[in-house]
Amino acid sequence: DEEIRRLITSQPTLLQLSVKKNLSPSILYWIRQLQIGKDELKTLILGCPALLKYSRANVQGKLMFFQSIMGFSLQECRKLLVSEPRLLTSSVKTGLIPRLEFLNKEIELSLPEIRKMVQKNPRILLMSVEQNLTPKCVFYFIMTLQMNTKDVGKLLIKYPQILDYNLE
Repeated sequence: DEEIRRLITSQPTLLQLSVKKNLSPSILYWIRQLQIGKDELKTLILGCPALLKYSRANVQGKLMFFQSIMGFSLQECRKLLVSEPRLLTSSVKTGLIPRLEFLNKEIELSLPEIRKMVQKNPRILLMSVEQNLTPKCVFYFIMTLQMNTKDVGKLLIKYPQILDYNLE
């Protein structure tokens, strides 16, 4: 009951959706796409209730990003999304790709290195390039601490949770 209350409180428009036309097909889609079990599905939906309202094209674009562009296997993709369901709220074009490009071009990390980082700290793909990644990586690590790009990359690969810290 508490979980349903939390779900409806965060997404009241779910009450307007048809179980047969909207909710059941969405749930079945997730079960099939990610080969996901009941407990993982519950975690995913409670972590990102809006998921039940997303179009299949929207969801497919995000899954393609994680599998085709990032190179995660289905199992890795499922684990990543269940651990951080909010990744599904990010736009591929204006959110996920710019973050990936920043880490690749500015910090000079390879795709396998970025994948390793994201598996340790999926929230990196939710961080703003302008308000989080650039101030921490460029202005603090590189300019203030005078670290070179390679050392910043090594630090982020070993301990990507450092980006969760407040600069103050």
